[in-house]
Amino acid sequence: MLAQAYTKSRLHKLSSSSHQAYRQSYKILPLLMMCSAFMSLPNK
Repeated sequence: MLAQAYTKSRLHKLSSSSHQAYRQSYKILPLLMMCSAFMSLPNK
C-alpha cells in the first residue's frame, strides 16, 4: 500500500515536470526548428 502511494506521487511529480518541460520546449521549438533547418541546408 505504501509502495503504491509512493509510485503514485512519483508518477504525479514526473508528469508535472514533463508538462513543465513541454511548455519550455514549446517556447524553444521555433528556435529549434530554425536551427535544424539551417543545419540541413549545407547537406543538400
